[in-house]
Amino acid sequence: MTARVVALGDVMVDIVATATAPLARGSDAAATVRSHGGGSAANLAAWLAAVGRPALLVARVGADDAGRAQVAELTAHGVDVRAAFDPERPTGACVVIVEPDGERTFLPDRGANAALSADDLPADAFRAGDTLSVSGYALLAGGPGAAAARAAMRRAHDTGMAVVVDPASSAPLRAVGPAAFLALVVGAALLLPNAEEALALTGEAEPERAARVLAARTGAEVVVTCGAGGAWWSDGARAVHAAGKRVRGDSTGAGDAFAAGWLHARLAGAEVEEALRAANALGARAAARPGARPPGPASVAWRDSLPAMRPFLHVARTEDWAAARRCGEYAVPAGPDAFTHCCYPEQLAGVLARFYSGVPRAELVLLEVAPDGLPVAVEGASDGAGDFPHVYGSIPVAAVTATREVP
Repeated sequence: MTARVVALGDVMVDIVATATAPLARGSDAAATVRSHGGGSAANLAAWLAAVGRPALLVARVGADDAGRAQVAELTAHGVDVRAAFDPERPTGACVVIVEPDGERTFLPDRGANAALSADDLPADAFRAGDTLSVSGYALLAGGPGAAAARAAMRRAHDTGMAVVVDPASSAPLRAVGPAAFLALVVGAALLLPNAEEALALTGEAEPERAARVLAARTGAEVVVTCGAGGAWWSDGARAVHAAGKRVRGDSTGAGDAFAAGWLHARLAGAEVEEALRAANALGARAAARPGARPPGPASVAWRDSLPAMRPFLHVARTEDWAAARRCGEYAVPAGPDAFTHCCYPEQLAGVLARFYSGVPRAELVLLEVAPDGLPVAVEGASDGAGDFPHVYGSIPVAAVTATREVP
């Protein structure tokens, strides 16, 4: 049975305002404003599902349109959503202000998230061999939500699950103090702070030193993320660094994607160095695209328009991340009268049945499968350009295209 990650924490709607000029306090500053799904636990679960890791989300949303839409979106991503619907509180929302230099400020209203209770914890979420990931937003918020997070951690320990804690934000950490936080995470197998959170917990400004100190104090593995500076891992005895990559874009959710990449790689058996590279790569993918979650699954609308289009069905390997096992089912435009549908071999029959019914002919990329299960494209050109839009970006591939009848 494939090890599952249970994510406990917030589901939010992010309203992201990206300023195109310096903020003018008390006046106007031009910006682009978009709304996306958010919440650290929800983002983590979505990115885990995107890379093929079974993910279960325990959360609470409002009994409103926003809550129902978030549950539907996450379910479409492949997440097993166990959300309680709150009849009184609205679905959580967060205004994210992104300044021209990339600095972000968050203005959250946790809404229904704050009312998550121990009664909302499903019994089948706790299974030996799985991993529980707890967001610091839930653990530090106080009230029933914090009590639910602590109860989940106790049940996970009793069941034989590993517990991972993402401190989530430096301001709440400073408010409660490092001693109180460290008392809450006793027995955790992994802590995932960013550099600012690690500083708040240890007083150490150097990420390597902070990782070593925090690991020695807690007995947990520690991964300190540093954005474009990469990440440091330590178990208290040694430290390992992996370089990052500077990406222009919206970094909201990049830390959650990093955590998903790390957990997936480690659960798949990757060593520390490989897992850090995988996590950095997925974090960079998230930072390079708008919003905090991976691209959404292909919608039924694509299927309805297929007969009038010239479809290309592609399969490619993610050459920069050997830990990936599938890219998911995603349809993206490939021209005014064509699109590219990405999937992996084990998804092919389902994709054809669900999306290509009634399509008389399609361009199909032939492929081979390596012993490790990753697809290997064979000689040729996919669509004449050597590139195609992929769920994680544009990746050069070599493939041969053949025309065949589609059932």
